[in-house]
Amino acid sequence: NDVRLNMHANIQCHSFEQRVLQLDSVTIKSSCILMSGSKLLDSIFWHALFRTYRDKLIAGGLIRLAHDLAQLSGPMILKLVLNFFADSSKPIWLGIFYAILLSTCIFCQIVLLRSYFQCQFLVGLRFRSAITGLIYRKSLKLSNSSKQETTTGEIVNLMAIDASRFGEIMTQMHILWSAILYSYKYMVSMLF
Repeated sequence: NDVRLNMHANIQCHSFEQRVLQLDSVTIKSSCILMSGSKLLDSIFWHALFRTYRDKLIAGGLIRLAHDLAQLSGPMILKLVLNFFADSSKPIWLGIFYAILLSTCIFCQIVLLRSYFQCQFLVGLRFRSAITGLIYRKSLKLSNSSKQETTTGEIVNLMAIDASRFGEIMTQMHILWSAILYSYKYMVSMLF
């Protein structure tokens, strides 16, 4: 009474459902399938989501890292500008260079942050649509006894509210590691 998933990792697929079927060979007992809080199902689910969207998640992380580094360089450039104004013997072209450098740094921060949010919103939207599609297809395959246990409101709640939380969390996902850079940025800002 086991369910066997035979999957091949070499095939390139674009949909989430195909990625679930692409995982390494796993045997899932039917009792695990019935338990919604099962760690086995949770790990398969997250592994499939990550494998499907890992390129976009990594690209979003790199964009966020570039934004944080540009934001980190702002106080350093501002200190150079203030030192330029404190010392009148420095050439004017150096002050103009510092001003252009500071403006470029701020412009890069804006562009990188907007592209980060766009990338993460798209990944979140794809997460949400994949999860909503899976819930919808699963609700169509429910047996009559299962349909009596699960109300339509619960299914709609899963499809609308719970699936949208996946989309919302994507914009904040990289904040976990980015917070370390922010604390470092504030320490550097106090030094400069």
